[in-house]
Amino acid sequence: MAIAVIVEKTADIEMTLDWAWRMALARSEGLFVLFAQVGPEEAVCDLDPTAVENGEKNQLWVAVATKVRRWYIDALDDPETSDLVIRKVIAPHPHRAVLAELERAEPSFIIASAERSKRNDDRTLSMKLARRTRFPIFLCNGGTSEAPKRILFPLFETEFIDSSVRELAPIIGADSARYTVLAVVPTAVEFGEDVGRKSISRALKTMGVDSAGQLKTKVVISDDLDDAIAMTAADHDALLMAVPGPSTMYRSLFGRLRERIKKRDDAFPFIVFRQRKSWHQRLLPILDRWLNLWVPQTERAARIDVYESLQSGSRWGFDFMMLIALSTAIAALGLLQGSPAVVIGAMLVAPLMTPMLGAGLALLQGNPRLLKESTKSILLGFLLALALGLLVGLLSPIKVLTSEMAARGAPNLLDLGVALISGFAAAYAYARTHLSAALPGVAIAAALVPPIATAGLCFALGEFQVGAGAVLLFGTNVLAIVVGATCAFYSFGLRGRDDLRSWASRFILLLVFATLLLAVPLSSFLWGIAERPNAGLSGQLKQMVERSGYELGALEKRGDWVVLKVRGDARFPPEAVTQIESALREANQRSLKLRVITELVTIGGQ
Repeated sequence: MAIAVIVEKTADIEMTLDWAWRMALARSEGLFVLFAQVGPEEAVCDLDPTAVENGEKNQLWVAVATKVRRWYIDALDDPETSDLVIRKVIAPHPHRAVLAELERAEPSFIIASAERSKRNDDRTLSMKLARRTRFPIFLCNGGTSEAPKRILFPLFETEFIDSSVRELAPIIGADSARYTVLAVVPTAVEFGEDVGRKSISRALKTMGVDSAGQLKTKVVISDDLDDAIAMTAADHDALLMAVPGPSTMYRSLFGRLRERIKKRDDAFPFIVFRQRKSWHQRLLPILDRWLNLWVPQTERAARIDVYESLQSGSRWGFDFMMLIALSTAIAALGLLQGSPAVVIGAMLVAPLMTPMLGAGLALLQGNPRLLKESTKSILLGFLLALALGLLVGLLSPIKVLTSEMAARGAPNLLDLGVALISGFAAAYAYARTHLSAALPGVAIAAALVPPIATAGLCFALGEFQVGAGAVLLFGTNVLAIVVGATCAFYSFGLRGRDDLRSWASRFILLLVFATLLLAVPLSSFLWGIAERPNAGLSGQLKQMVERSGYELGALEKRGDWVVLKVRGDARFPPEAVTQIESALREANQRSLKLRVITELVTIGGQ
């Protein structure tokens, strides 16, 4: 293993090389220096700093050779000294060649210097490497010719901190610098000092180290995080921050905190660490590039409009509650009448689709506030609709299970597919504002309030099995719509920040797993439907049995066999069997075989 250092300009030589060599010696690893330059053709070669001739025109290479010559000689003379390899990479796009060399070397981590881009973005070589390499990487900004001796490491209450400090532990443990672990606690937190020390203790336990060695701890009570870090950094030589992704790295290096410290010390070193990428973190950039290439992305103004619309529409309030109540009342009355038109009208009034889309966007952007509001609206809307459906069922003089109610009590895998596609379509219509006319059709396709009203009515009628099936249908719709909306919003460019994706991505994976788990019983229900003869054929066979003077007991489909159970006072006549076989052939059931089981009963009795 080796520590890789990327050198692109003279400023990169100052802190990065000294710090990297010190770390290489402490960890007994090699030092791999990649000297990157832009050139017309790609070329890669190893360099010997002792062979630099006078009059060398490449001043950057002279500076590098001067810096590492002593290390190189020590590495050759002493076998216990860390190996030193210096490789020059010249290419039209150096980041690609550097990435290829890093993949071959497989370093334990990478150190590179980062500068603010002239376009104020992150298209520099170091940021391209931070986005695309899978290895842990340190980006440094500022610094002097000496490596830092006192480094401040602030803890942030984010989901990625455990895995980050776990990867930092062997690095910090091998470094001779003294580290101060800082926790900043808001003034409103009760027993803030104890809370801060508990956070530090948890981080140190995760790292597997204690504060008795080169680690110090400090707790600051302040409502201004940047000010607290800046004030504490005044007693240190550098600031080390752990962040989850490349976009956060750029903001951390050149954001408000950097500007605040820069006013006091322009050369104060900032060190930002991004942990090793997981498999899905490596996959997402590839997916992002493919989507950006083939799928039209939503403009920034439209993204803001979508967020504001979903935020306001997902909030629980009087208007939301009134629409839930009205749509439930309409749906309940339509279900009791067995009127599909009335039920469809209730679907158009129901507002539940909006908070489900809001939940999908909240998960994608890592927005806990929007997720909380959306979840609250969905749960309270469900409870209110269920209570109203139960009330209507208790007050109604109609005490029979209608066909509209029965149809919503046996969900299957097809309902899951409809809800998944409906969630995708609804999010698509929201992201493309000129397609908002499609939303009513989506609301009809994915019925939300009618299943809840069905559950309430069935519980009032004592039809608990059908009511439970209706609740299952609603749950299926919720899961599938949220998952479908999340996929759609991601495809159209409404994506979240790196530092907010960790908890949300786990939540999304949980929803996907729950949806797949739910697909198992839904598939069995669908298979059961496929195993039953169609309703028209069942009615025809029943009439044929009754015309023969018999009573139809049961009609089942078992593989290639149709089992017909009849009751009568004699064996079922062969001519009737022939007629039924003809009916099966006419119904295009040619591959089916008929088996008739006669249950003998006395006339007028069982």
